[in-house]
Amino acid sequence: MSADPEDRRLVEAALARDLERAAPTERKSAVDAVLRCGRPAQTRAGKAFFYQSDKAEAAYVLLEGSSRALQYRTGGKAIELPPRGPGDWLGLPELASGLPHAYDALAETACVSIAFARYGFALASATPAFSSLLARVLAREVLALHSFIEDESPEERIVSFLLSRKRELAGVSNSRVSITQERIARAVGVTRETVNKRLAALERQGLVRTLRGQIEVLDWDALAARRE
Repeated sequence: MSADPEDRRLVEAALARDLERAAPTERKSAVDAVLRCGRPAQTRAGKAFFYQSDKAEAAYVLLEGSSRALQYRTGGKAIELPPRGPGDWLGLPELASGLPHAYDALAETACVSIAFARYGFALASATPAFSSLLARVLAREVLALHSFIEDESPEERIVSFLLSRKRELAGVSNSRVSITQERIARAVGVTRETVNKRLAALERQGLVRTLRGQIEVLDWDALAARRE
C-alpha cells in the first residue's frame, strides 16, 4: 500500500482504538507495517469478503463502511453476529490459525479496507509493534464474543444446542439426542443444575422428554418457535 498521507490518516484512525495506549514509536511502527504489507481493497454493498468454511486466504481491517457477519448452524439456522465497522477486523483469527472462516462476512455498505494476504500478514507479523497490535485486537474480539454469548439466556443456549443436532437426526424416527446433561452444560457454558432445570421446564411444556443419557425432542417446530 502507498504511503499517501490520506492512506496514513485512514489507517491511523482505524487503529486508534487498539493503539491508544501504545508508545508513539510503537504506533508509528504498527501503522508503517500495515501500509507496507497490506493492500487497499474496496467491496461493494452486498458483496462478500468471504464465506463460512472457506479456506482463509486473507484478513481485512475496515477503514470505511460496515459489514454484517452471519454464522450458519447445523439445521440451517443463521445467527447474526455483531456488525463490524471502521477499526474492526474480518477473518483475523482464521488467517492467523490457518482454520476455515467461521462465518459469512458481507459488506452492508460500500467498504474500504486493507487486505492482508498470507505472505503480507507474515511479513507484518515479524514487526513487534504489529504483533502487539494483533494481541490487543484478538483480546478485544474475545471479550466481544463473550459479551455476545452472554446476551442469550441459558434456556436459549440449551434450545439452540438441541436444534443444532436436528440435521444429524434427519430420518431417525425417535428424534433422540444421545448426550448427557453434563456435556450440554459444558457445551453451552452453564451448570448441570441449570441444564436440568431448563430441560424439566421444556418437558413440562411437552417439547422434550429426558431419558438416561438421551433427550427426545417431541416437537422440533415448537422447539424452534420457542427459540425464536
